[in-house]
Amino acid sequence: MVLPIIAAVGAAGIEGGSAVIAGGTVAAVGAEAVGAGAMEAVKAVEAVAVTAEKGVTGAALRVANFVEQGLEKVKQGAHPQGILEKLSNIPEVIPENFDITATVVKPEVTIPVPQNTEVTSEAQKFIDQKTETSLAKWDEEHHVPDKNRDPEAYKQWCQDRWQAEQDFIVDTKTDLIMQDWDKQNPEPDKAADSKGHEDWTKKREEQKSKLKDEVKKETKKQKESEMAEVMEKINRLKMLYQERMDIIEGIKAVKGKPEKTEQDKIDLAKFQVRKSELDTAIKILETDLKSRAGRAAPLVTLTIMTALMSMMIYKIGQEQGTF
Repeated sequence: MVLPIIAAVGAAGIEGGSAVIAGGTVAAVGAEAVGAGAMEAVKAVEAVAVTAEKGVTGAALRVANFVEQGLEKVKQGAHPQGILEKLSNIPEVIPENFDITATVVKPEVTIPVPQNTEVTSEAQKFIDQKTETSLAKWDEEHHVPDKNRDPEAYKQWCQDRWQAEQDFIVDTKTDLIMQDWDKQNPEPDKAADSKGHEDWTKKREEQKSKLKDEVKKETKKQKESEMAEVMEKINRLKMLYQERMDIIEGIKAVKGKPEKTEQDKIDLAKFQVRKSELDTAIKILETDLKSRAGRAAPLVTLTIMTALMSMMIYKIGQEQGTF
């Protein structure tokens, strides 16, 4: 029964499915045409690892043996009658013009691209620690310019370090995720199967490149979000300062009147209450930004401190002679 099964799989096919020997891998028969029982047979077929270039006929016979082992399971299941009839009516001999090597093809092997870039909390801790270690080494190799003597050089250093941090995160996370890929796609023995190892290496490089692009986009988005959150707080602080300045102008105007009406006194009181509220809100926001600056990357710290300094200078200038 072995050779007829090969003929049926190789020549006739099984309603919507096909078995293909390619670089040691046998592709599965179409799932919608066969039921759960047939899929068990298919899994048996997929378990065979052969090299197409070496012993084609022997490889096909081994495939057929695995098919035959699962044949009874297929028949026992509730499957489309057409499949059973096709399996039952297989000729007892292979036609003379049947070329078994016709089943040996070399389609491009498609290995799923890792789409999930999420990692466990423990893995994230490892990524963070590895990134910190890499950044420490980077700091040793890149002298920090004096931010007072050469602010532009210091700013550029901060930007370079910001990018270096992202690169370290991307490399570490990509390598970590690829470890799972390696477990799912074992490396072929180079000595026993040089062609298979070459194909595996090529595919691994392709998948790693695609994965790295995904991780890079994700990491860049996270860093942009981090900076955007800081900028949102800074812009909020600027708005509070602007309102405070407007209040101060109102206080100046009321105080500058030689004679104050009852309405002026009411307005002055409202201005002073609002100024007190703004001072409290500004202090809370400044404290939050300073705290963030103390633990953030140099570029974030520079952005925060530059904004705080500029607003403080403006605040002092506005208040001179006010009280």
